[in-house]
Amino acid sequence: MHGTPLFIRHGINDAQPADASGKDGRPRFTDVFFGRAASQLLSEAGVEHLYFEDDGGHSIKAAGKSLEKLVDWMKNQRRDPCPRRIIAQTPCGWNGTRDTPTPHHHWITIHDIGEQTLPFDEIRRTGPGPRWKEPREAFEKQGFKLIQRRVKAARVEAINDGNNRLIINTRNVARMSVWLHPRMADLSKPIQIVLNGTESRHRVEPSLLAALNSFQKHPDWSSVFHAELQLDVRGDSEPTPVSQWRGPNRDGLISGFTAPREWPDKLSRQ
Repeated sequence: MHGTPLFIRHGINDAQPADASGKDGRPRFTDVFFGRAASQLLSEAGVEHLYFEDDGGHSIKAAGKSLEKLVDWMKNQRRDPCPRRIIAQTPCGWNGTRDTPTPHHHWITIHDIGEQTLPFDEIRRTGPGPRWKEPREAFEKQGFKLIQRRVKAARVEAINDGNNRLIINTRNVARMSVWLHPRMADLSKPIQIVLNGTESRHRVEPSLLAALNSFQKHPDWSSVFHAELQLDVRGDSEPTPVSQWRGPNRDGLISGFTAPREWPDKLSRQ
């Protein structure tokens, strides 16, 4: 979520056991542990966010003080459709094992991914599962722990380094797009891409088609990008595919290639 500031509110009493008569309980489907874990993980990742915890419950009415803080916080926020640093990951969401692809984030789109897995944070329940109208004894036996598991996924970290230079590092990405806007770079000049440590230069042409495709990815008129640069990303041991004459961008440049330190005197046919 780099590039998107977050405000998180959670009530300590969001989940609570039933009273002596067995009423007014709320199961631990949304326990405060979730809010605390989210804030912890965001802090460890260096993601800008504000976490506010109050003694309220699940309803909006109980979050009055939190909402006041949210309004005050929003007054100083300014939207940036072209943040300098972003991280795009797919899939993501509340359950990484389900088909929840979210391949587009700000100015990066992940089209195709490989077969590798990446670590995902997950909250695992302990004790009996929560359910409505459960007795207090069952509520008090429930717990949570933060774990990691491997999920088939892909990740892109992209930084706009200025002066028409973008630094991109990928994990398990096969094909991706970089969307460009005049606020990000001078589109009349070549764009320098440092992709997983390999540098290449690309000419991009703003077009109406790119703008329409950008809007289709994210229907927001304030976030329409003028040009699209598609990149084929080499796997760990696979060469970058060349789909047309002079490469993916028809510029005669290859990304993901490391020249040998010494060249042979003569070539032999394999």
